[in-house]
Amino acid sequence: MALALSACAGTLWQQEGKTAEQTRRDVAGCERDAETATLSGSGTNRADYPLPTTGGRGPSPLQMHDRAELSDRYDKAVDRCMRGLGYGQGHPADQR
Repeated sequence: MALALSACAGTLWQQEGKTAEQTRRDVAGCERDAETATLSGSGTNRADYPLPTTGGRGPSPLQMHDRAELSDRYDKAVDRCMRGLGYGQGHPADQR
């Protein structure tokens, strides 16, 4: 799903005292909540975003724009959720 491949893929969420497993669970919960809120708020559902097929013309520029907007709203919802849980962001290179 396009929303699952968000821009946050290279981001490392961190919170002092949290294990990697706790962080993975928190991220998964925030992603689930963000997906539900983003899709329901736009009046769409998961079935409206099938995997691309080979052949054919693909999505129109307007469809691509709509998906980009949904993806941006999703990323922001995940960010709000994780920050609400007390996490901060960093990139792996920043951790050296």
